[in-house]
Amino acid sequence: MNQINYSYEILIIDGLGKSEITTVKSLSKALGYSEKLWEDAEIKDGANEAFIEDKIQGLSLQVNKVGDGSDVSKNAHEAAFLLSVKSPNFEKIEPFRFKLLQHIIHKLGFVSARVVSDTVSEKIANSIYPHIKDVENAFRKNLVKTFTQKEGFSWLDVVAPKSVLEGIQQRKAVTNVFDGLIDTSASFTNFSDLTEMLSKVSYADISFKTNWAALSELRNKVLSYAPLVKEDYNLAHKVSKELLSIIAQNDGALRYVKSAPVEPLKASVSISSKAVTPESVSVPVPEPIIEVKKETPPPVEKKPVVNLVFTEEPEVKKEPVLASVPSEVGASNSNGEQKVTEQVSSKISSAVLEEDKPYVSKATTGAFDIISEQVFLSELKEFERSQNGQLVNLKLFVTHVLGDKGYSSGPAYSLSKSLSESGKVTVYDTKDNVGLIVKAIRSN
Repeated sequence: MNQINYSYEILIIDGLGKSEITTVKSLSKALGYSEKLWEDAEIKDGANEAFIEDKIQGLSLQVNKVGDGSDVSKNAHEAAFLLSVKSPNFEKIEPFRFKLLQHIIHKLGFVSARVVSDTVSEKIANSIYPHIKDVENAFRKNLVKTFTQKEGFSWLDVVAPKSVLEGIQQRKAVTNVFDGLIDTSASFTNFSDLTEMLSKVSYADISFKTNWAALSELRNKVLSYAPLVKEDYNLAHKVSKELLSIIAQNDGALRYVKSAPVEPLKASVSISSKAVTPESVSVPVPEPIIEVKKETPPPVEKKPVVNLVFTEEPEVKKEPVLASVPSEVGASNSNGEQKVTEQVSSKISSAVLEEDKPYVSKATTGAFDIISEQVFLSELKEFERSQNGQLVNLKLFVTHVLGDKGYSSGPAYSLSKSLSESGKVTVYDTKDNVGLIVKAIRSN
């Protein structure tokens, strides 16, 4: 089995001349002598390159000087270095990244650090994405079943907004081997399209939409090159499990598919004097497609949590304790990091799946109406009362509370900004109940 070597490579720059470190030797000593970073560090330095190794932790750090300053910036006094951390131990290198940056920025005085490569975040992203895809596929399947029965085979044209239909047509332009054989329109809906259609299903309450929004934020991070930590994986596992459970509970069998009316049979048959009915015809009449509905919904498959000590065959834990980070990816030896872990775990376990008081939506006023200031303030105050003092997520309020009533989100966002500038509402940055930075709004 080939051993995996994780790496974390950053470029650090002292563009303001704040740091007193200008050589590889001085930087290697400043890093190698830190007891917060290492247990038993061995330093080997030279003129333009240094190497720090801790065999106890299984970590190594290579330090290289980048040019003479002129290669990176116009500032002659600028010092720039390339740091490359490597380790086969995921549990060691994952928290080491944060500790290293803290030491460089806060202790050594470097004002800027930029990520060059980060295979640790890449591995976390690759482990998060299957959870996101499972939810996306399950919800899409649920929409197909539900609305095929309600609206027929052209359900997508009835249910989906115009913007979603336009996006689907653009994606369908890509060459597809199934062209002409099957209608793949629903298959070309993406995560954003499904988000637009959340309001179409009755079970997508505020709690469901909050979990969906958390998964959407993680998806944005996974699809970009944003830094990821092990807590992101734990959160993805937790909210996806909750969403899949709710979808499964509302996933009935496909009971009836609409078909064209059956034409009277033109055949020489013996018919009584009574009115012609399918029962009175001696030739069998085609029946609608019927599938027996199961009495109980299929159980939700319990997916084991992947131990993020990544090897080719990761260890599987039968009963993952989701509120505990160590059970997912290993504990940190740092007391400070352990406190942060406990705080994050506490927030997730107590808040992610908390049942919010349902907000009773009024009848839709129309499709894509432009909301007035008076109605906006009235809806906001009513929604605040339903939340019993909890923060109001601006995105959730605009896209789902107002969106479910037929108000266009663009003008609603613009109005929220205008009302904030006039002092009638306050829009501010805060953390939601799962620890993500969001825009919140409150009435004044």
